[in-house]
Amino acid sequence: MSTTRSVTRWILLLTLAVVMLLSVSKVGARGQHLTCWSKCTNFKIQRIQSCVEQMQRRNCNHAFVVKNKRRTVCIKPDTVWLKEMIKKGEIHCPPDIRP
Repeated sequence: MSTTRSVTRWILLLTLAVVMLLSVSKVGARGQHLTCWSKCTNFKIQRIQSCVEQMQRRNCNHAFVVKNKRRTVCIKPDTVWLKEMIKKGEIHCPPDIRP
């Protein structure tokens, strides 16, 4: 009987560990997982609801992915209006930290 309890406890602990690891791995960038955007613009987007910084990595350029009610758009990182909004604290763009 105690062997069964011991095995059950180990299974429970391992399951809990897996769940914790999976939940932590999705925390980066507020749980948002980006596809790699290659076509970006400097067109000004109105009423931004969210912003995520796409970090440069293999086959992926540095950019910002912004979203409003109507669409999601990739913005070039050197875009003046976006840099000013970030600097003023009007929007926050956490990085997408996936490898």
